[in-house]
Amino acid sequence: MLVEKLNVVIAPAGGAFGSAISIPLLANGHEVTLAFRSEEKAQRFRESRRLEEERLKGFVFPEDIRVTSDTAEAVRNADLVVLATPARFIETYYPVNIQPFRKPDTNVLIPSKGLVKIENKYLRPSEVVSYFDPSATRHRVVLSGPNFAAEIARGLPFVTVIAAEDPRLAEEMVDIFSLTPQYRIYPSEDVAGVELGGAFKNVIAIAAGISDGLEYGENARAALIKRGALEIVRLGVALGGQKDTLTGISGDADLWMTCVSSQSRNHQFGVQIGQGKTPAELLRSGQTVEGYYTVKVAWEFVREYDVKAPITKLVYCVLHKGMEVAEAVKQLQEREPVYEDGRPLARSLSR
Repeated sequence: MLVEKLNVVIAPAGGAFGSAISIPLLANGHEVTLAFRSEEKAQRFRESRRLEEERLKGFVFPEDIRVTSDTAEAVRNADLVVLATPARFIETYYPVNIQPFRKPDTNVLIPSKGLVKIENKYLRPSEVVSYFDPSATRHRVVLSGPNFAAEIARGLPFVTVIAAEDPRLAEEMVDIFSLTPQYRIYPSEDVAGVELGGAFKNVIAIAAGISDGLEYGENARAALIKRGALEIVRLGVALGGQKDTLTGISGDADLWMTCVSSQSRNHQFGVQIGQGKTPAELLRSGQTVEGYYTVKVAWEFVREYDVKAPITKLVYCVLHKGMEVAEAVKQLQEREPVYEDGRPLARSLSR
């Protein structure tokens, strides 16, 4: 299905994924504008067509991509806004820079992964947008999948999921991206499942990274990923997601990639912890590690919904309670033996 040419604004510009997604949007014939936070940053980009973001270092963006520092004016004229800020900054960025200027029919695409606490309640990124801008609820769309920014920027093939409560909107967004054959997009109505899988996988990626930092090998890493995937499904379903989504492209596929790739910030964060560094010193270096914040939320949900999630618990203890990695490994390995599906051993029942 052919779609009309859209005016797409990516705000704020400068981050890896949000800026990278400008490439497939441009390739599909849309007008794309990168809205920077300051004129100084916008001008540097105009002159070099490059970003300072490490993951896209050296990549030269096409001249056809527009540049501005006037986010308000860009949003006023947008048909689609890509909200390209980390989840924890949506509550400070969206109400000031997007909401007052968004046209009533402008859709908001949210690729952020994580959970945000507002008024003692944890919200998914799409819920944060609706909290501040209820009129955007019918126009919010989420995107998640195994998508590294550098590969998208280079025009390499990728597969992802776009979800909206209204299936017609999800399908419309698929059409917006899918005019070129190397991009395959799956529509979904399970907004909760797509967002929860994208958030919780970062917790397991840190666990896999810790294992790699300890040089425990591929056997241990594979087991951690698989058992961690089960924790994501249990927790995601408890919070309203669908199992098929949590084991699909935006769930298991994204999880495996994040747990094994050297491009994954969460995995590399875990590697460094396994090698003896502390979370505090790594965060002081300016690293953006969504899993560090998400694991605290995940652990609160685990307790609230009584979900079995030993890996999540121990990652939380290491990152936020100062537990030594060796003690966490010991506790994980010394748990009571059970069948793989969680059933107790027959001998345990006869005691």
